Amino acid sequence: MKEFHEITVFASEGPFPGYFDSVVSPETFAALAKADPSAVSDCGGTPMFRCRLPPECDVLHGITRILSDHGYSPKPPIAKCKPGQYWVIIYREYSDVDLEAAAYFIPTIDNWYSNCGKDRNPESGHLGLSRNSAIARGLLGSLFWWLVASKDFRRLAAKAGLLHMAYVPIDIVGKGGRVLAPFRDHWELTSDLVLPPLSRECVLKTNKDEPFSGDYTNGCHLIEGNYFIAELHYEASALRRVEPFDLALTREQFGNGPPALAPQYVASQRFYRFCMDCGIQIAGRVVRVDES
Repeated sequence: MKEFHEITVFASEGPFPGYFDSVVSPETFAALAKADPSAVSDCGGTPMFRCRLPPECDVLHGITRILSDHGYSPKPPIAKCKPGQYWVIIYREYSDVDLEAAAYFIPTIDNWYSNCGKDRNPESGHLGLSRNSAIARGLLGSLFWWLVASKDFRRLAAKAGLLHMAYVPIDIVGKGGRVLAPFRDHWELTSDLVLPPLSRECVLKTNKDEPFSGDYTNGCHLIEGNYFIAELHYEASALRRVEPFDLALTREQFGNGPPALAPQYVASQRFYRFCMDCGIQIAGRVVRVDES
């Protein structure tokens, strides 16, 4: 796994006032530009400094030292960027070797369907695709964070004996979300198994940067410092009490609040191998299993 730290600051109030801007003084911006000239660009007429560097990089250390010496500190997760703070986001990149070594992972498929703005039918709960988007895209595709399985995928998964796979119809919808027909020979791939709660070390917060109490009204977000996407952690003892599975769903729902909430998939190493054997271009993020 590789990590990259992305730092973004502006020379003046830029095109995203309030939430996105982290404005520094002219002296600070000049010092940053001297440290890494390649990180300077124009953003809607406003000079922007944005670097993306590995944590062991000396240039990154020099940049953070400049910001600290000039009185700036990193912006906390979720909270708005205040004067004297700057944006820093940490990205993880997982290799095939990481995924091959992981007992569980969150699958992602770079084979996108586009929908018509109606994520789910409020009555049936089905995903909705526009007629122009309801075209076969191989064995397995994705619609935002959901997976779309074809008839052939379903057949191959059954033949392989993959456990706890479930399939839900997908609607073809027209204007106003009116259901026109089912998406023939395609289903939303989901699971009939819900996992135990995440490890106690996982931090869940609301849109208001408050601890999540179980009420989804103000959303639920998994927070891990300044990482762009936090890793899921499970206690090994909890997973040992779960029956074997190849696809499951998190108990927690993530998003900004109803109706924009969804669990995450958790897939097994066998699911990963199955996809690779079938020629499905699968990627994902490692799920950590912690021994008590």
